[in-house]
Parts: sequence; C-alpha cells; structure tokens
Amino acid sequence: MSKLKQKPLLPFWLRIPLGLACWALASWVFFLCLAKKQDIPDELFAVCVLDDGRPILARLASPEQWQDKPLCRESLYFEDHEGIRRIYVERNGDRFYVSEFFDSPSDPLEFSYRLDDSTHPPTITPLWWRRGSMMMKFVSAFIAIPFAMALYRILRRIIIRRFYRKPEDTMTIQAES
Repeated sequence: MSKLKQKPLLPFWLRIPLGLACWALASWVFFLCLAKKQDIPDELFAVCVLDDGRPILARLASPEQWQDKPLCRESLYFEDHEGIRRIYVERNGDRFYVSEFFDSPSDPLEFSYRLDDSTHPPTITPLWWRRGSMMMKFVSAFIAIPFAMALYRILRRIIIRRFYRKPEDTMTIQAES
C-alpha cells in the first residue's frame, strides 16, 4: 500500500514569503561580511576633479594629478562614450560619495571622503572605499541558499509547533510523559 501525500501544515501564502524572507536575510548577512568597506586607502583611492569641465577620478596617492585642478564640489552625474564610463558624485555636507562605472554590468569603484575647505589647498580625508560590491551581491545570494533553507526549516518547525498543532496532539504528548 502506498501512503497518500499529506497536505502541508503551513499554508502556501505563508511558506513562500517565509522562504523568501529567510533567503533575503541570509543574503544580506553574507553581503555585509563579503563586501566590506575598506578603511585604509590604497593606491586605488581616488577623488573627483574637474578637467576642462569634465569630471575625472584622480588618484589621491599622486597629488600631481589633482592638486592644481578644481575639485568636484556639487552632486553630479556624468556619462561618457554612450554610457560606458559613468561617474556619480553625491554630496552630503562636507562628505562626498563617488562611484565610477566602466561599463553597464561592471562593479563600480566606490569612494567616500571628507573635504575640508578651511585649509589651502583643501584637505581630503578618505573615509572608506569599496570595489566589487555588485558581484558580491550575486555571490552572497548564491552562498545564502543552503543557510536560508536551514533557517526556513527551523522557523517552519517552530511555527507549526506554536500555531498549527491540534489540541489533541498536545494532550497525547502530555499523557505520554
């Protein structure tokens, strides 16, 4: 005799969102661990300067590239070569966030720095930089799948025991002990 497949205890409208929430949570945790913001600037750290009215990113490590040029001081969006090279600059008070894309699916180079205009020349204080964050989102989503499945099974079991157990099941368990 074959056993009939039992109806799942959790309704469909609860299973799918619970699974997606577990996957999103696990992906977010892995992304925060994999794509860390680097605190120490290296030779890749760049600042936005205007060269003939066009923004470019000049390396902070080589001051001859940027000291005699005006710095980008306002938020801007710049596209070059039909969108292959894009630069975003966002200003928040004295902090700047700069991201540079080299082609549409690529990972941006992201930089954040503080600009102090009280000195001459202005003092640039690097805050953090990051690269490869777009690819890390995909990698973290893929790595999170088995962990999300384990978290889903644990949460499903807790929800079934708490909300979907029939009263006679609890009576038999108490009677056996």
